[in-house]
Amino acid sequence: MGEFRRRHRRHRFIEPATVATQRSGRVLGRFFEKLRHRRIAERFNWAVRCHNAREIERLLGRHCRVECFFRCGCKSCVRIRCCFGRWGSNETTITICVEDFRRNF
Repeated sequence: MGEFRRRHRRHRFIEPATVATQRSGRVLGRFFEKLRHRRIAERFNWAVRCHNAREIERLLGRHCRVECFFRCGCKSCVRIRCCFGRWGSNETTITICVEDFRRNF
């Protein structure tokens, strides 16, 4: 018979930033999945309104830190920065605004 040829797969280099992006999607997806529960969403909203960075970081996990709180019209906002991958190869910044809760009696 003829010559037996074996095809070799080339090892494809996977960029670390791509892996970090995938990881950030998983971690942030889990966080937003948690917000579907009413009590967790209430705690998160309370933390944003009261500028409680510690509570927000506890809900988000170890990869994310609160950068700053600010107000935009009648909303309280928080800017969150998450770092993933080797040497922070993927930084994701999220701004979340929550409408202020006011009752007129």
